[in-house]
Amino acid sequence: AAWQQLHDAYEQALRYDDEDQWQEEEEEQPINMPMGIVYPRPVMTFRAPNTFSGHPLPDVAVKPEGEFTWQAVLDMLCEENEATPEHAPMQLSKALSFLEKKDLSSRMCFEEALLQYLHRVFRPLLTLAAAQTFRWHLVAGSRQPVIQTEINESCLLYYRIEKEIASCFYSTMSPSEELENGKALLSSYQQLQEDDRSHKWFKVALLNLINKYDLSDDYLSLIIELIGWSFQPDPHQFCWQVSEQFYVLFNLHKTGFEKILFALNLEQGKYQQSKKLTSYKRAAQQGNSVFQNDLGAMYYIGEIIKKDFVQAKYWFEKSAGQGNNDALLNLALMYRDGKGVSKNPQKAISLYLNAANKNHPLAQHSLACMYRDGEGVEVDDEQAFKWCQKSAEQGYAEAQYHLATMYIDGRGVDVDYQQVVHWLNLSAEQKNSKAEYTLGYMYYKGTEIPQDMTMAINLLKAAADHGDIDAALVLGQLYVHGREGYLPKDIHQAIAYLNQALEGGEEQSAEILGMIYYQGFEEIAENSALSFNMFFKAAYAGIKRAQRMLSIMYMEGDGTDKNYILSWAWGIISEAYHDLESNDWLPEVRESLSLQDLSRAQRMARILKKRYQL
Repeated sequence: AAWQQLHDAYEQALRYDDEDQWQEEEEEQPINMPMGIVYPRPVMTFRAPNTFSGHPLPDVAVKPEGEFTWQAVLDMLCEENEATPEHAPMQLSKALSFLEKKDLSSRMCFEEALLQYLHRVFRPLLTLAAAQTFRWHLVAGSRQPVIQTEINESCLLYYRIEKEIASCFYSTMSPSEELENGKALLSSYQQLQEDDRSHKWFKVALLNLINKYDLSDDYLSLIIELIGWSFQPDPHQFCWQVSEQFYVLFNLHKTGFEKILFALNLEQGKYQQSKKLTSYKRAAQQGNSVFQNDLGAMYYIGEIIKKDFVQAKYWFEKSAGQGNNDALLNLALMYRDGKGVSKNPQKAISLYLNAANKNHPLAQHSLACMYRDGEGVEVDDEQAFKWCQKSAEQGYAEAQYHLATMYIDGRGVDVDYQQVVHWLNLSAEQKNSKAEYTLGYMYYKGTEIPQDMTMAINLLKAAADHGDIDAALVLGQLYVHGREGYLPKDIHQAIAYLNQALEGGEEQSAEILGMIYYQGFEEIAENSALSFNMFFKAAYAGIKRAQRMLSIMYMEGDGTDKNYILSWAWGIISEAYHDLESNDWLPEVRESLSLQDLSRAQRMARILKKRYQL
C-alpha cells in the first residue's frame, strides 16, 4: 500500500498543471540571479553501481521480449536528441512511453540519470522539456540537489530571455518593423554578451522563435549580421563571411538553423551585399524618413558599401523633405565640408539654422561653432554663446564642454569659473573626456579653483580611460615621481600612460620617454636605441630639448651611428649653437667639421626646418 501511494504521488506530480508557475517565478527574480522554488520530496536510496557520476544508480534490467532497461531508453533518447534537438518534447514523451510498465524505481533512475546527463551535456531543448515534464522546479529531494537547482535556474533564465525578445518576432513585418525589431534584438543580445550562460540561452530562444514564425529572408539575414554572426574579413572588400558562432546554432536547433541558412543564400560560406544595407534600402524606399537618413549616412561613411556622396545627398534630401532634423544636419555637413557638393558655408548655416530653430541640439552646437570660428559668417561670439547655451541646456555634452570654455575665455560672456565648473561637471558626467581632463587639470593646478588632488587624479584617470591623450601625458608625468599622499611613484604606470599619449599623437611624451630610457630610471635599464628613437620622434615634432638630445646622441654615436654633420644640424635647429658655453658638446662638433661640412650641416638644417616647420 505504501509503495502504491508513492507511485500515485509520483504520477500525480507529473500530471500537475503549472502553466503559470514558471511565469510567476520569472517575475520575482532578476535575470542574472534566477532561483528555483522547491518543495520536499521523498528521497529514494539506490546502491547498485552505474556509469553516471555522482550517487550510484541501479541497472534495473527487466528484459522480457520487447522491453528495455531504463539505461537503454536513456541512451536511445540521447541519441535521437543529438540528431534532431528540436523534437525534444516528442522524444522525451516517446522514451517515457517505454517506461510506462516499469517499476517506479526504474523510472526514478531514468529521471535522475537524465538530470545528470543534462548537467554534463548542453542539450537545451531537452533540458526544457525534461524540466517541464518532471516538474523539477516544484519538487526537492533529488540526490543531486545542486544539479537540479542549476537546471531550474537555466530554465528560468531561458523563459526570461524568451519573454524579453518575443516581441521582436511575428509574421508579416514591414521593412521598417524588421529594422526596429532587429535593433531591439541586438540591444537585448548586447546586454547578455558578457554572460556566457545567458549568451547560450539567448541563442536557444532566438532559434525557437525563428522556428515558430514565418519570417522574411531579409529579417533572418539581418539578425545574423546585426548580432555579429557574420562579418567582413576585409573592411575594404564588400563581402561577408559567417562566423564560427553561426555554425554552433546547428547543434541547438537544426530546423531553425536551416531556415537562416536558406535565407542567407551563401556561396562557400560568404555573401556579397550587406544584409543590413538591404534592409535599410527596403525601409527607405517605403518612405521611412529615419531609415532614409540612416541609408544616406551609410553611403556618406562608406563602411558597408562604397562611398557615394550623390546617393548620400539623395537620401538626406528625401529624409529632410519629410522634416527629419538629423537629415538637415547631415546635409549641412556636406555643404560645410564640400563633400559631394560645392562647398557652401552659407547654405550650411541656413540648414543648421533650420534644424536649430526646431531645437535640434547638435544643429544648435554646430551653428555655434560656425559663429565662433567665422565659417560662412562673421565671427560673432554672442551668437556663438547663445546657440551653444541652447544646446548645452538640452544636455548635449560637447556643447556643455564648449560653453565652459567660453566662460573660461570670456567669449560672448563674462569670465565665470563657477559656471565653468558647473558645465564641465555636467559634461564630465556624460564621460566627455575633454571636460574630464579640463576640470581635472584645473583641480590639479589650483589656480582658478581650489586645488583638490583627489578630484584631479580621479578626473584625469577617467579622461585617460576615455582616450584623452593630454590626461594620459599629465598622469605619465605624475607617476614618474609620484605625489605623496595621493599617487605612488610607479615607473611602469608612467610608461604605460606616456605610451598611450604617444600613440594618440602627443609627441611631448616621446621626449619624456626618451629621457627615461637615456638615463635609466629605477628598474628601467638604459636603452640607447629606444631613447634615440623617442628623441627622434619628439625632435621632428619641434620639441627643443629632444632636438638638443638628438644632437648629443649623433655626436656621441649613442643609439645611432656617430655623425657630426647631423649633430651640428640639430644643434642649429634647436638653437643650442647660440649658447656654446651652456651646450658644451657643440664646440667639439664644430672643431671636428671642415668649412664644407659646416656648410652642409647648415643647408641640412634649413631644409629640415622648412620641410617639418621646426
